[in-house]
Amino acid sequence: MPSLQVGWAFMIAVFLIRSTRSRLRWLWIAHPVLTLAVVVVTANHYWLDGVVAIALALPLLLIFDPRRVRPKSATAGLDQRSDNVPAVASSSSARTR
Repeated sequence: MPSLQVGWAFMIAVFLIRSTRSRLRWLWIAHPVLTLAVVVVTANHYWLDGVVAIALALPLLLIFDPRRVRPKSATAGLDQRSDNVPAVASSSSARTR
């Protein structure tokens, strides 16, 4: 049985390292390392359980990679008007009428 605590700590560390820009962001590596140490010292799992959890988490990181998911552009569709949405006149177009 892989250690869910180690897998979770590994995924949290990876996502926090990706999302922060500080030089100290690499300290997040300590989270899964310390979690693995605590899990082994308390005799809840073996070392191999932590390694298997990380191996199982790696494909999940590839599937849920935030760089692969592209949000729709905020300006996409602004030039297309729907019939049920009234157009808002700007100050320059109001003068020309």
